Amino acid sequence: MVKVKAAVLESVSKISLKEVENPSADPGGLVVEVRACGVCSTDVKMWKKGQRDLRCPRILGHEVAGVVVESRSNAYSVGDRVQIFPGVSCGSCHKCRTGRDNLCDKIKIIGFSYDGGFAELMKVPPELVRINGINKIPNGLSYEKATLTEPLACCLNCADKLRISSDDTVLILGAGIMGILNVVLAKLRGAHVIVAEILKDRMRFAMKAGADRVIDSNHENLKDAVLDETRGRGVDAIIPAFGEAISAYPVFDLLSKGGRLCLFSGIPKPESIKLVDFNLLHYEEKMLVGSYGCTSTQNRRAIDLLTKDLKLDWLPVRTIGLDEIEEGLRSTDAKAQLRIVVKS
Repeated sequence: MVKVKAAVLESVSKISLKEVENPSADPGGLVVEVRACGVCSTDVKMWKKGQRDLRCPRILGHEVAGVVVESRSNAYSVGDRVQIFPGVSCGSCHKCRTGRDNLCDKIKIIGFSYDGGFAELMKVPPELVRINGINKIPNGLSYEKATLTEPLACCLNCADKLRISSDDTVLILGAGIMGILNVVLAKLRGAHVIVAEILKDRMRFAMKAGADRVIDSNHENLKDAVLDETRGRGVDAIIPAFGEAISAYPVFDLLSKGGRLCLFSGIPKPESIKLVDFNLLHYEEKMLVGSYGCTSTQNRRAIDLLTKDLKLDWLPVRTIGLDEIEEGLRSTDAKAQLRIVVKS
C-alpha cells in the first residue's frame, strides 16, 4: 500500500515524521495535497501540554491550503486550489443556523479531532464540504498567503465583536502574527491604532502594519503612554493578542468610559478566574466580550480580504519542511520568527 509522509503527534511533547496510509476520500469528501500549512501557537500548546479536544496520535495543523487530488463531491474537482476552514460543525443547531457555527456544541476541528495539514495529503471529511467549509483560492493568491485566512478570520471575529470603526482608538497588546493581523484590520476600518510590545523586531513589524504609535513596554509606562496618546481619555477598545496580557497590563485602567475589552486569546489559569471589578463595567459602561476562533462566514470574508484589500507581501515568513516540524514548533514557542509555514 502507498504511504505518505506526515508529522504525527504521538503523545504530548513527542512529534515524529512518519509514513502513514495514503488517505482516500469518503463519499462527499475530498483528499487535498497540502501545499502550505501555518504553524499556530495552538499547535505549540497541543505539542507541549495537550488540549481538551485532542486525542493522540494526531496530525496537527489547521491553517491549510492545497490542491484537490481526489474528489467525491460534485462541488469540487481535481486540480481546484482550496483553503480549508477547520471547524466541522453540525450545520443544523441553533448556533449554526444563526451564523455562529464556531459555538456549535458538536463542533470538531481539523488538527484536533481530525488529522490536519502537517502532512503531504489530508483527508477532508464530507461534513466539512457539506457546510461549505472549503474555499477556492482565487488566482493570484499564493498557497502560503492563503494559510493566513483562518488566523485573519479569528481577528475579524474580534473586530466584529468590538465594532471597531474610524471613531476608535484601539490598543493592541502584543505584535506577534495575531497582533499584526489585528493591526491591519483595525487600520482597514479607519481606527487609530496603538501597539504595545517588548521585542524590537516585532515593534518594527507593527509600524509596517500601520500602527500609529508603538509603545516599548519594556521601557515605557504603558498607562502613561496610552493616556498621553489619547490626551488622558483612554482607548476605546483593547485587544490582548497573547494570553498573559490580561495579567501583565492594567487593561481596565487603560479603557475610556464606554470602552470595550475583547478576550481574544485564551487566558492561562489561575489568571482566568480572577475577579473583575464589575462596578467599572456598571458605572463607566465599560464592556467585556469574548471572541473564540471564527465562523465559516468570517473565514470566507478573510480570504476575500487577502485577495483584494490586504497587501501583506512585507510580512516575514519562514518556510520549513515536514522533517523540520519540531524545530518550527520550538521557534514559534520562542517567538524567534513572526510566521512559520510548513511546505510539503
